[in-house]
Amino acid sequence: MSETDFAVKEWAVARPQVRKDVEVTFHKRRSGAVYVVEDLMHRRYFQGGLPEYQFIQSLNGKRTVGEAIAISARALGANAISEPDALKLVRWLVDNDLLDSDSAGPAQRRYDLADESAQKKPKHPWFQNLV
Repeated sequence: MSETDFAVKEWAVARPQVRKDVEVTFHKRRSGAVYVVEDLMHRRYFQGGLPEYQFIQSLNGKRTVGEAIAISARALGANAISEPDALKLVRWLVDNDLLDSDSAGPAQRRYDLADESAQKKPKHPWFQNLV
């Protein structure tokens, strides 16, 4: 099993919880319905659709990521968030500091260590100017 596979497996059994001060609200726009994620601590706003909202709301610190994916599948059927997209969304929540740090557990620590390692590795000269 590769490093990536192990990290995905850990996230599937992690029990993350969205921070208490993060609010998710429904907004109707001309382009359609959106859910706005408001990070009150950092005064940042993000938006997403119903599948993302439903999945985020399931992350209560008691359910595993796998259970939250299953809840989404039961509630939304074909419109539910896919497993790969759910794992990307969890990673996005981590990257944007929207999860309660105590709920992320070993998967978060592995991610932090991997990220630190990647930053320390020398970059190939071709990619130094790209960002």
